[in-house]
Amino acid sequence: MLFGVLTSPAWASSKCQPPFERLQDEFCIHVKVTAPPEGSGLPLKWAEARAECVKLGGDLAVVGRTEKLQAISYYIDKSLPAWASKFIFWAGGQRIGSGPWTWTNGRPVSLKSHVWTPSRPEKTTDNRYTMVVPVDEVYNRRYLLDYREDQAAPAFICEK
Repeated sequence: MLFGVLTSPAWASSKCQPPFERLQDEFCIHVKVTAPPEGSGLPLKWAEARAECVKLGGDLAVVGRTEKLQAISYYIDKSLPAWASKFIFWAGGQRIGSGPWTWTNGRPVSLKSHVWTPSRPEKTTDNRYTMVVPVDEVYNRRYLLDYREDQAAPAFICEK
């Protein structure tokens, strides 16, 4: 029993290593902008963004819960106030061909979750990947959309 107390998730994961920051005392994220509005840098495809997260010791973020997406949205608004409403961010959902949607951690993506923009994801058989987009400025909320693998985004969200 003592061993279980010493290795509990709260004790073992109370800190995040830079560049990751702790949110909701549950997870560590890092939001990376690769193509800021002033023109320096290039947008990345999903696989490139994922490779960058892996280099940092994480992976693209799993944002399957509304509360987590709202916490990440608030963090983006606070840390990137001038660009937050204009940027789209790669996240960790993927579907290869007509296979099931999965997160980068291997768990299934709920297609009935309220994190999706209505009428999404598209019902196609090409590879699709999730992006966090600013859809609803009235409620200061972001949603997930699905994009093709040849599309690029100026930013991505890593999780560790």
